[in-house]
Amino acid sequence: MTMVELRLKIPRDLQESELERLRGLSTVYGIRKLQAEGEELRVEYDATRMNEAEVLTLVRETGLAAELTN
Repeated sequence: MTMVELRLKIPRDLQESELERLRGLSTVYGIRKLQAEGEELRVEYDATRMNEAEVLTLVRETGLAAELTN
């Protein structure tokens, strides 16, 4: 297992409905941890199971306009 943390910029603090949709990602094999704080979302995932682009796509599929941070 190779755990990697991906930091994403989100447009604002999340509403409860958005948090609930994100919690659903915890059931995806390879996603280990999600943490939203202010305008940042951190996703810890197993890099042997998925890559950065796949994680970003999963987050965007929840309806969040997430972008990679520099």
